Amino acid sequence: MRNNLAKLAVLLFLTAVAAQSVKLSGKISNDSDQAVTGAVVELVKLGLKDTTGADGMYAFDQTVDVNRPGSLRKSCTMIVGSMLRIRLNVSGTIEVRMYDLHGNMLKRSSIPNATAGFHTCNLDEGAAPPCGMRIIHASIGDETLIFRYLAMGSRGASGSSMTKAVSIVEAPLSKAAADVDSLRVTAAGYAVKTVGLSSCSGTVNVTLQTGDRWGGLKNPPIKSAGCGKPQGITSGKKTIRSGGRDREYIIDIPTNYDPNTAHRFFYVSHWINGNADAMAKNNYYGLKTEANKAKIPAVFVAASGLNGSWGQVDHALFDDILAYAENNLCIDITRVFAIGYSFGGMYTYSLSTNHQDKIRACVGIAPANYNIWLPNPKLKEPIAWMQIHGLQDETCRWINNASRNEGGKYIALEKARNNGCDIPGDDDFPVWQSGPHFCYEFEGCDEGYPVRICTNNGTHSGAEKYKDPGASSTWVPPESREFFMQF
Repeated sequence: MRNNLAKLAVLLFLTAVAAQSVKLSGKISNDSDQAVTGAVVELVKLGLKDTTGADGMYAFDQTVDVNRPGSLRKSCTMIVGSMLRIRLNVSGTIEVRMYDLHGNMLKRSSIPNATAGFHTCNLDEGAAPPCGMRIIHASIGDETLIFRYLAMGSRGASGSSMTKAVSIVEAPLSKAAADVDSLRVTAAGYAVKTVGLSSCSGTVNVTLQTGDRWGGLKNPPIKSAGCGKPQGITSGKKTIRSGGRDREYIIDIPTNYDPNTAHRFFYVSHWINGNADAMAKNNYYGLKTEANKAKIPAVFVAASGLNGSWGQVDHALFDDILAYAENNLCIDITRVFAIGYSFGGMYTYSLSTNHQDKIRACVGIAPANYNIWLPNPKLKEPIAWMQIHGLQDETCRWINNASRNEGGKYIALEKARNNGCDIPGDDDFPVWQSGPHFCYEFEGCDEGYPVRICTNNGTHSGAEKYKDPGASSTWVPPESREFFMQF
């Protein structure tokens, strides 16, 4: 009988569908009690999005796999006796928490950076009292399982093990599900607002504060879903499934990474025929060196373009990498930055034209607005922008075709207009004339959306060659750091 119950327990566990019903709705208003149209409302962990209409309403009404994102599980989990047995197909962090029915945590164990293969956790060891119903919360990489663990009998005089039965919990209980998900709302002209959810059902109305969507230049950080969790990604070369194919990238995480500290996120893009390794070798255009000097908690990511180039598919790649990082690391979602040189600068510019709700600021080094895929239409929403350009650039020209607004100059003017900056008559803003490099700050820009243009008399010779006369090192890293650090 006992063996049959054990087999039934395993069968129930392996055949159960880990699904979650989502039935959440509400209204997004501003601080004047007016409906906010076009607000993007996201359930961060589940990866669901909706956009408000003229009435400011949003709604989620569906059933989703609680192991999102991704349709293929990276692990197999079962219980044998009192042992939770986990098989990892890929490396990842394992954390198992046990709660009683009042939400009190009885046991917590973790295996950071667990290798692929089998791992076990004794659910009875160190968890008193030994009998009764338990709630098990197992985080396995980017997957989450929540289930009941029930003692079916009592220990006899011989001290033999109890038989266990398990089932999927339909509604997570009390403290075991205090961080079920977060509702994040972004809208042009408003500060981003994130609301913690203890349930994915009911009505949640959100009021946005007017001003820039980020909450000002020195806004408090807003932590991503990965904050407070064991580190779910390690530094090094990785692959991610994006656009139906495996894509390669390198991620660089501080050795003293703190899962409770929101880290700045830098997305760094290489030149034509380059790759992620080249970005790692030059310390991400020197920004990692600058971050280390200033002791700035920062995560750096460099992806490799397909055949050394960038295009439309790489917009989805950015989205996929950022979402994965936000779910597995502690990222400040209000301080996501992008930087690139040459074709990487063009890719950075392309991202800046339709990712204003994700990217806080960009630095484009010798970019062009031609010979690169650009979304149509480009969004006219503001984004903080810094541009570095040599006036003698023969590849990504400062002025390529004035009648078609092609060239670096017209990127600068586009950003200045979108950001509400004052533009001198005849579009003739100051550029380098003599001596060292010259940086011009457009005046009158919307608060939180500066536009800075740094020019010299250089050619298209690589970021490391942007040097003042007689200088021993490039001026690009410190100028870029100064721009990014105002946020």
